[in-house]
Amino acid sequence: MKCLTTSPNIGLTLASSTNGAKNIYNWIDEISGEASTSNMMILDTEVGTVKSNITTLTNNMPTTTSDLTNDSSFVADASYVHTDANYTTAEKTRLAGMATGANNYTHPSTHPSSMITGLPTSLPANGGNAATVGGFTVGVNVPANAVFTDTTYPTATTNTNGLMSATDKTRLDGIATGANNYIHPSTHSADIIVDGTTNKVYTNTEKTNLANLLSTKTTTITTTWAGSVAPYTQTITVSGVTSNDKPVISPIYSTTNATAILEKTAWNLISKIETGANSITVTCFEKKPVTAINIQIKGV
Repeated sequence: MKCLTTSPNIGLTLASSTNGAKNIYNWIDEISGEASTSNMMILDTEVGTVKSNITTLTNNMPTTTSDLTNDSSFVADASYVHTDANYTTAEKTRLAGMATGANNYTHPSTHPSSMITGLPTSLPANGGNAATVGGFTVGVNVPANAVFTDTTYPTATTNTNGLMSATDKTRLDGIATGANNYIHPSTHSADIIVDGTTNKVYTNTEKTNLANLLSTKTTTITTTWAGSVAPYTQTITVSGVTSNDKPVISPIYSTTNATAILEKTAWNLISKIETGANSITVTCFEKKPVTAINIQIKGV
């Protein structure tokens, strides 16, 4: 009788070797022919080991290709040869994005106009200048990127921007260059007025003198004279007269002819009249009048 010797990994060794299942079968058949109590105990032990090792192999057996690993990181296949011609993921994505029949065409920077469709077959009579473009007038120097639209602009108001109305244009044309919103005051000092060719501006003094010339004061030269011999004098109070005044003094004759003759004779005896402060002084160099004379004083 043969005595079996065992190894804890014999089942795993036999199962993992080439034709592992057949090897295990032959090994069991061999030891069963040498059955003995001791051999049967050894057999039971080995069978248990084999079962455990088969379970380990089953649990570790890959179920998907992603579980397989080898040096080249690809599924081992005797007929598969890895080369640089195989696709990467990026190349596969690029290929999927290409249209069927795609090529490496590059459009030329220039080409003849015969390749362009939709061009006008002829130009307007004037060569396509301003007034012939779509019925619109186009300036000689049209800015780059200019876009022609049918935009309608409203007339400007005090609150909204817009175009100038004809009324506003007329008003603008009527305003002088540099015009302002000046309003002449209803009154102002005469100091800012200058003399004109015909009209003149009076000073306060001139205005007073003019008013005095137009005013008339009256008084009477009586028959009461100072002095017993010539010259004879008589001072008469006249309010408003000053020593600087040079008034025009003349007699006021009576409407009665006989009286007027006497007054005229008396007036011829008056030699001079001088002005003073609120008074006049009458002087007779030779004879003194014996008839009272009414006089008027202008210019005081």
